[in-house]
Amino acid sequence: MNIVRSIMISSCELPLSFWGDTAECVAYIRIRSSTKANAGGRSPLELLTRTAHDLSDIVVFGSPCTVHRDTRNKSIGERGERGVITGKSDEVKRYRSNIPRSKTVVVTQHVRNVKTLKKEQNAHLRRVHLAYKTEAEEIFGVKTSDKQLEAVSVQKLKGHGQKTAWTCDIHRTRSVCRKDAETNVRHDSKRIGEARNVLNSVREPDPKNYVEVMRSELKEKWQIAMKEELEALEDNELWAVEVPPHKSHVLHTKWVFKTKTDGDGSIERFKAPLVACDNEQVFGVDYGLTFAAVMELSTVKVLLILALRWGVPARHGDIPNAYVKEGKEQQLEIFLAIPQGMIVVESVLNKLGVDTKDKLALRLKKSLYGLKQAGRLWSQLQHANLVDAGFTRCLTDMCLYLKHQDSETTIVGVYVDDLLVTVSKIILVREFFDEMRSLSIKDLGQVSKFLGMRVALNDGRYLLDQEAAFEGVLDQHGVMNAKGVRSPIGEENNDTEDDPVFLTVQSSTKNEPTMRDFQSLVGSLLWLARCTRPDISFAVHKATRRTHRPTTNDWKLAKRIVRYLKGTKSMKFEMRITDKNPKGFSTASWSDSDFAADK
Repeated sequence: MNIVRSIMISSCELPLSFWGDTAECVAYIRIRSSTKANAGGRSPLELLTRTAHDLSDIVVFGSPCTVHRDTRNKSIGERGERGVITGKSDEVKRYRSNIPRSKTVVVTQHVRNVKTLKKEQNAHLRRVHLAYKTEAEEIFGVKTSDKQLEAVSVQKLKGHGQKTAWTCDIHRTRSVCRKDAETNVRHDSKRIGEARNVLNSVREPDPKNYVEVMRSELKEKWQIAMKEELEALEDNELWAVEVPPHKSHVLHTKWVFKTKTDGDGSIERFKAPLVACDNEQVFGVDYGLTFAAVMELSTVKVLLILALRWGVPARHGDIPNAYVKEGKEQQLEIFLAIPQGMIVVESVLNKLGVDTKDKLALRLKKSLYGLKQAGRLWSQLQHANLVDAGFTRCLTDMCLYLKHQDSETTIVGVYVDDLLVTVSKIILVREFFDEMRSLSIKDLGQVSKFLGMRVALNDGRYLLDQEAAFEGVLDQHGVMNAKGVRSPIGEENNDTEDDPVFLTVQSSTKNEPTMRDFQSLVGSLLWLARCTRPDISFAVHKATRRTHRPTTNDWKLAKRIVRYLKGTKSMKFEMRITDKNPKGFSTASWSDSDFAADK
């Protein structure tokens, strides 16, 4: 506090109401300044983060300045306002400036005309800077010539006639020496980071269509995946090759190429499911009702907790080609065009009396992926099989099934073709998969990845994370090099916009974000928040308030959430048993403080 008093009373002559800003600025500099108390003169924050921090851009507290307004603001008026610099943001590279006229604090990087030290003070600071030359060489073992150091001093420490932001703190000069001495080290670190990014991006992106597969370096692997898909569909007697009736509605198909990875992001297998183009379907002609429920994500976590309580690890079940196991609606006739890459032998062409496969179509006997009603038909088949096996559907979650037998319990959660099985006794696992043999359910063993979540059982607790999925989000939106921040939302995200700038539907430049970019990014963040990152829930839901017409500030908020996740991507969602009572379960409930406004 003595430093605070000295700055406010002797140096800046600011009102006492600025004492909080002064203390925050002092703390910002102190924790980033080198100290003899630590080995090598490292700063407290450097010991904590193992990263050297630069103070060369610190501005003298209380310096008068001009704060520039957003140049995208098209209103007629001044482009700048007089302000006073009251510190630097702790999370972004911006300055905190107090605007006396409006009595507001602005966090911005558009600060100009900073009036700081006088000529005499500049000369003193330059002498102090030169005095640290020897110390810098002793600490870092890198020699800096007098000419180079003097050039740095002259450039960094010019008088008030220049529009340069800098600091009068003595530790600032030390960090300048540190910065010069560590140039080679930082360049090496940068090269290592770039090499790591190259290694992470070696994997070829998934092809978007059949043409890209034919040009891909992994062409043979994708062709094998397509061949396996066609063989599986034909083994299930999914269709019959026929000449379609005149003026019949024929749907096109497309291949969806997907590289399946394990929890660590390593390639597991190549998949190429054949799907129908549902955008060509006509209601009443080739589809009817379409609703199909999926398991709640909260149910997934409840099942994992039950597995911990019973001491039997949860099992993961998978049903290959699930949708093709159920027949279609009897009253509907659905025809598909011959898929790309499918070969029709000459004997079939001669039998049907045609000379080319373009005149043929596939008449569906069963459902197929992509059809609007496929999910509903599969859900009905799965429900019928579970009920026949003695299971009862839960009243609160239509995709949760329970079975009680001789004081033992089996619980199954269904998410389309993925099953999460929790039992009170290990022998019930084999019984369940034997009973569901008609659906060809695969027992994948102890659950390790479910719905994109990596699930790890460690010391009697489940750890969930989506690090691999988040890396995909970073790569998709081109923010792999984003720097981490400490919180998903900041002070600048709470301000209301007087003259908002809305995102466009189509970008005029490559780097300009569009409305679709924002919606895609926020959708990915919403899924992460629901699965394993509840700490970003408030920020994400704030960003989704204007998905129909987002602004540049909404885009900045979404990017800030990404930066927060980048810095905490290794964070895991932990689930453990806190109640040690082995006899039963205890239920706890929560509600909001005003009980939903007494409704």
